Amino acid sequence: MGVTFTPAIAAGRLRLHPRGSFDVLMINKTGSPSVLGTIVSMDPAQDQGVIVSLAQDLSVNLIVQSVGIPDGGWIWCTLFGRCQVLLADSTATARDNWVRLHATINGRADGSSAIMPDELNPEVFPTSTRKHLFGIGRALEDVTAGTDKLAWIMMRQS
Repeated sequence: MGVTFTPAIAAGRLRLHPRGSFDVLMINKTGSPSVLGTIVSMDPAQDQGVIVSLAQDLSVNLIVQSVGIPDGGWIWCTLFGRCQVLLADSTATARDNWVRLHATINGRADGSSAIMPDELNPEVFPTSTRKHLFGIGRALEDVTAGTDKLAWIMMRQS
């Protein structure tokens, strides 16, 4: 028996998407049309707004799921669950790799590490870098390196 398609269920600015994500409606304040998979964070200058996340930003991060919506328009962003994220160019990922905010590229992800720092010993996170705080989830597929590659992940909020 096949899988039956169920449309997204939306109530106000919240949406439960059949792909397996919980999304919120936000205002695009990135300065350009929205790009699928871009990592965004809260805009301190605009109520309900999101801006492109800075590399290693510790804010609540969301992932854009609307395509081509101009600056100032309403866009759907994933808060947690299954979604696509935009990898940094020339970055690959493998199933179950740790996916984090990129260390130097704004709005992009890095899925090149198999485990997060000190994952095998969670009581000893490095006090100088705290890299585990930049994690956004786990890769659900293998993706080869390239330009503007998307990867399916299971996003989590810490």
